[in-house]
Amino acid sequence: MRKQIVWIALVVVLAALSADSVRADAIGTATFTITNIVGGAYAGDTFTGTLTYDATAAQTTFTPLLSFTTNLPSWAGANLSDPGVAQAVFNDTGGVDLFYSPGPAGNTNAFTVYNGAAFAGTFVYGTTEFAAGGQFLDAGTGTFTITSESVPEIDPKNGMAPFALLVGAVLIIRGRRKIPTPIA
Repeated sequence: MRKQIVWIALVVVLAALSADSVRADAIGTATFTITNIVGGAYAGDTFTGTLTYDATAAQTTFTPLLSFTTNLPSWAGANLSDPGVAQAVFNDTGGVDLFYSPGPAGNTNAFTVYNGAAFAGTFVYGTTEFAAGGQFLDAGTGTFTITSESVPEIDPKNGMAPFALLVGAVLIIRGRRKIPTPIA
């Protein structure tokens, strides 16, 4: 009986250690451009940037952005933990939704980028004050485009290692106990 407990404990430990290989940190990276800007102080300018996200979570749902960098002057000195960031998510279909509206009211650094089904490739900027209908005052608009995306491959064979160890342990324990295999 003691030997069986030792074998079971060993198998559980090995399965737990091998399960970590399944959870490979898959960090996706995307580069983007903001172009075709009309109106406001950035009219005619082009901006670029990168963002990162957890690619494993983004396969099925929107996941928080891990980083967002751009040469857009409105973002200078800001980061995703800034209190002006109201929304910052990504999903595997290239859907990006970032809303940045720093205080105080009247600050001209407010902007939003949205690349989802409803308003594909939208960039809007202006002041933190809003007109009727939720539009920025003194707004300018442009196009937000994901220009490249890199998602590391996750090897599905790694997911079978814990299962294979468990099956092997059951077969070993069963063989040691000499329990006959039922005939169907």
